[in-house]
Amino acid sequence: MRKFLNFKANLGELSNYVKCNPKGVYYIENSFFKSKSTRYFMYLRKQGLDMNQAFDHLLGEESKKNIGS
Repeated sequence: MRKFLNFKANLGELSNYVKCNPKGVYYIENSFFKSKSTRYFMYLRKQGLDMNQAFDHLLGEESKKNIGS
């Protein structure tokens, strides 16, 4: 994904956020389109859901949980 999107990311920060080791990030990227959660979001997008709105909501929920911990 990073290569496809031409996105430069600090692999340490990325693996820390995902909560996996750097090899796990490569596994995620290699199996991205086979992932059921990815397929789920792709289906929702095809049905017209605004994925930016969905991800903004998810990020907001994550922020609420992190503040309380």
